[in-house]
Amino acid sequence: MTADDMINEGSPLATPDHEPLPPDTKNGPTESDEGPVLSDMYGASDDQGVYRRAVYSAGFSVAAVLAPVGTDAMLAEARKTLGMGEPNKIQRWYQSRNGNAFAGNWAWCQASVTYWSSHSGNYAQVCPRGDRAYTVYGAEDGQYLKLWYAGTVENIKAHCKPGAIVYFDWSGSNNVGAVDHVGVVEHVLSDGRVQTIEGNTSDMCARRVRSAGDIAGFWNPAYVKPTPEPQPESKPAPKPTAPKVTVPGGNPYLKRGSRGTRVKQLQRALNAVRKAGLSVDGEYGPKTGAAVRAFQRFARLTVDGVYGPRTAAALKKAAG
Repeated sequence: MTADDMINEGSPLATPDHEPLPPDTKNGPTESDEGPVLSDMYGASDDQGVYRRAVYSAGFSVAAVLAPVGTDAMLAEARKTLGMGEPNKIQRWYQSRNGNAFAGNWAWCQASVTYWSSHSGNYAQVCPRGDRAYTVYGAEDGQYLKLWYAGTVENIKAHCKPGAIVYFDWSGSNNVGAVDHVGVVEHVLSDGRVQTIEGNTSDMCARRVRSAGDIAGFWNPAYVKPTPEPQPESKPAPKPTAPKVTVPGGNPYLKRGSRGTRVKQLQRALNAVRKAGLSVDGEYGPKTGAAVRAFQRFARLTVDGVYGPRTAAALKKAAG
């Protein structure tokens, strides 16, 4: 599968003039420009009026599509249920976990959030106190975790992230006890609105556009973080090695009054091996003679200040 295939993955799109999903009269007001906004993001709606196309940002990771983790996994599970009507597998799944009190066709918006989190590996992060089918309890979980933000434009712009669990009060309050509906944020729009995926909106799972006026609040679960890709082990930097010094041969002898390149080599070697502090001037003067005698004492040689074959051999050994 190529990157382009993944960007365009989803149900076949219908003709561009297909009518989108009708306003959600059962589950709250719908933004007047919802259809154009969703069309700009996802292309034409399908034959159910649902915008199902999967769209990823320019910097998306192939791993985030093929093996999603955390927020990516939560949204991937929500996308899988787009267009699902009722009764449905989310209701049946919740009943299997919580008993026959949840049999039949019942309001399933919060149960969708529970289902998506359970199937994406994010259950502990989204449902810290267990399964939720009642929106007020889900909102209170955000407060319990101290992650709750009131649904103002300022808070949405500053704090809302993809994967946020967003709660709606159709009367326009920010009162947690009054929340009516819930969804998961897929994109935060630049004008302070959010584009969501919601279960039980017009009796199906669909994408919606919602404004701060309808948002009671939201919270960002601490989703599971992707495991960083292993990096090749870096080898420790090699220790800097002292530059090799050239030790001159001992023939012909060097002694006081000698001059030239071999004397410079001798001075550099004595500086490197014995820290003699000689000026490298090619003049075998008193200081160079004194340094040679000091080295001969160190090497237990005859101390005569004359640099010959035995002194040269000892100096090469000391220089390594």
